[in-house]
Amino acid sequence: MSSHPKLAYLQSKRAELKKKLDIAQAELTALTDVTIKDQYENRLNLLFTEIGQVDQAIESLQGSLHQRKIDHLIEILQSSSSQRQLDTMRAAYLNVLKHRAGKIQHNPTLPDEMITQLLRLPKGHFDYGALEEFVAHLVLKLQEVDVIAALQRWGEEQLDKRWADLLQHVEQQQTQQSQQTQPALLVVINRSDQASTQAESETYYQIKAWFVRDTQDYQAHQQGIIPIMMAEMTGDETYAQSNLPHELPKLISGFLVESSHLFDSDPELHVCLPVELMNHDVDLWQLEDGGPIKPFLGRRYKVVLRCTERWSRSYKQEKMWKQKWKQHQSLLEKSARDAFIEGDDDDLETLYYNLLEDEVVGLKVKQAPTCVGANSLFGVLLQAGIPIAIWGRSNLTSTTNDVELARILSLCPLRSLLHTVKEERQKARKAAFDDHIGHHLSLLWDDPYLVPPKSA
Repeated sequence: MSSHPKLAYLQSKRAELKKKLDIAQAELTALTDVTIKDQYENRLNLLFTEIGQVDQAIESLQGSLHQRKIDHLIEILQSSSSQRQLDTMRAAYLNVLKHRAGKIQHNPTLPDEMITQLLRLPKGHFDYGALEEFVAHLVLKLQEVDVIAALQRWGEEQLDKRWADLLQHVEQQQTQQSQQTQPALLVVINRSDQASTQAESETYYQIKAWFVRDTQDYQAHQQGIIPIMMAEMTGDETYAQSNLPHELPKLISGFLVESSHLFDSDPELHVCLPVELMNHDVDLWQLEDGGPIKPFLGRRYKVVLRCTERWSRSYKQEKMWKQKWKQHQSLLEKSARDAFIEGDDDDLETLYYNLLEDEVVGLKVKQAPTCVGANSLFGVLLQAGIPIAIWGRSNLTSTTNDVELARILSLCPLRSLLHTVKEERQKARKAAFDDHIGHHLSLLWDDPYLVPPKSA
């Protein structure tokens, strides 16, 4: 029975009419006097008509009450429309989609748009509505106390005692998901041709970031990616190349803070650079997270490099790049050393033809690269479609880069190379700068299916 007075009255009235109908039908069945049969049939018809009218009134009232509840939910969600809250809503929305069949939009950005789409979905495995599950995710993930309290009341009104069961189910789901998913932060540095032309003497760059909730899910379905921007940014800022070592660590620290509510486990950091910046010591940039220690990026997170030229329409080797990446995936369980050939920039033409060999997917650079740019070793990697490479940015004094890189590649299967590289960077902490490869270690890990949206 509903707690709404008018609905309760209508449902009670229908129950009484149904009882009368059942009695009348039983009496008609037992009737022996056929002369009064018409009276009973007329009485039945009147009862059927009355029940139909009550059913229409119930349906109309339920529709009105349902819309009122939806409007109230939209009002709650729009009461605090900070970017952080919108990001959390979008993450909750995508979580609900993940466990339900049905074709609906993956990219609504406003609360009312998300609710409209969720209402089209069937109930899930545990017989909860998609909208109620969405609200449960928000109760567990939002930080605004007033909004959480309002959503809690809304959920209790919808499901009564079953609301606590749904919250428990969603909490378990979130815990399991955090253990199984691998988030990533894509930090993209692109040349700003307009600013560079105006400056003439120096190259300028634009910097943007996206958070990927689960790299595997995004690779498969192209969903679960959220642009990250700090409050003081417009997205049109440009930075001189000489200022990048100073500005980028601050920006990356800010991007991590802005996206921290979206992940439970550490994200991979994909720093996406144009070819002329590929030899930057990104892993040695220091994070500013408010504590007394400013950790190096590559010792705190798994950090890989990407090359933004591959995303350009003018890049002619996309097909080869994807083929090489597919080959790399077949080697993930094998020793990392099996995926690499060695070479350096002594003879770029020979290196190019060696990299074209069908079974080659990665390059181990024997000596520190002597230059960068389109006409360097990095340009050859682009031209040959090679997705992975490992190198030391400086040559070591007590041993050679070649020996140390071979040692690293022999330590793990290819699947674990990002973790092993992070460990080597951590081990370098107390070693002399020129004596440990971990101070100079760069890893190109260029996944063609983990890139920002084309509309970005």
